[in-house]
Amino acid sequence: MTRPARFLFDADFGAPKAQPTPGPNMVPLADHEAAIAEAESSGYRRGEADGRRAAREADAARLTAAIETLGGRLAQALAEAGARDARIERDAVSVALAFARKLAGAAVARFPLAEIEAAAEACFVELRSAPHFVARVAPDFVEGVRALLSAAAQERG
Repeated sequence: MTRPARFLFDADFGAPKAQPTPGPNMVPLADHEAAIAEAESSGYRRGEADGRRAAREADAARLTAAIETLGGRLAQALAEAGARDARIERDAVSVALAFARKLAGAAVARFPLAEIEAAAEACFVELRSAPHFVARVAPDFVEGVRALLSAAAQERG
């Protein structure tokens, strides 16, 4: 068999003792508590600032949505007002035309050839070199208009 090995210590007990490695620096308790309080305060301020910023962003988003809604409703109101104005204008024109027709009917009944004579005189001024002039009128007015226009043509040349 082999011979047993003796246990040998690798340590030299006669050598000077090694200095223990220093541990982490210790912070005094008051400084530690002050640092914790500062960290908490800083975290609170940062959280408050983040909350305020989030509230401002939410307010801006709500304001933007409200403005967009208001713009849409304003555009709708303007379109409705435009349609209402157009309808009122159409109605006013209809009333004016109905009134003019009534008035014109009464004027034509009272002075049936006055408008024809005025229109013919305006044409005679423009058509001096034309050899003839044709006016179409209702059969009831043919003789009266012929006499009136012939006389006007003779006067105007």
